[in-house]
Amino acid sequence: MGVIIDSGIQAEIDQLEATGNLSLADDFRHASEISVAALSFMTNVPAQYQALVANTPAYQAAQKQRDEKAKEEEKQKEHAALVAYQQQIDSNMLHLTIDGTDVEISQGDLRDLMKKRVDALEKEKRELERSGSDPRELRRVNHLIDEYQPVIDDVDQHKADPSTMNAIQDLTKDDSEFASEIKARQATAPSPSNDATTQQSPTAPPSLKSTFVENAAPTISPQPDAVPSPVEQPQKTMKNTAAAVGF
Repeated sequence: MGVIIDSGIQAEIDQLEATGNLSLADDFRHASEISVAALSFMTNVPAQYQALVANTPAYQAAQKQRDEKAKEEEKQKEHAALVAYQQQIDSNMLHLTIDGTDVEISQGDLRDLMKKRVDALEKEKRELERSGSDPRELRRVNHLIDEYQPVIDDVDQHKADPSTMNAIQDLTKDDSEFASEIKARQATAPSPSNDATTQQSPTAPPSLKSTFVENAAPTISPQPDAVPSPVEQPQKTMKNTAAAVGF
């Protein structure tokens, strides 16, 4: 079974049939129509054929593939948006005061430090539970772990607000180890060197006197040894010969 999806072609076939050209209309129809199976793979099925192809296995399989592709593309868009949002959160710079010193740290670095600190506290908790030596220290460690978790959730999900900043400041006061790790992570700009040996004073410009003397003194190029001319050479030879025989 085939169908014709172009309304203009269908109108021409109807006109041929109306004028009695049934054979030509039939040839035209066979040349123009497509199968229902092929129609099922179309992205936009014409309205008059949607009921015809909706229940075909080919259409259902194609529609399933289209739906899965659309879902995958939507997931990729959502993931890209979440990654971009997380990058904005992690790059947010936080300003803290620890032991009277102002420090600056990115929210992502701070979150990593807090998670690392909780891991260390969990390990310390297990050791205290195993040894059972100091119940008060165990209570302190448990309290710190409980104090950290909501703050970690906050800085992981959105930019730190004043309430979160206050909670972070409280953690730096309650946990000296955490405060020390923040200060250690604080990036410090290299200070300029004070070594006098590495500093060079600017070169003083030459004096006017030295410049004048240098420009006024003629430059004398060394002259090659004088070479006797062809006329002088025989005369010198004759004089040398006469001196040799006593003249």
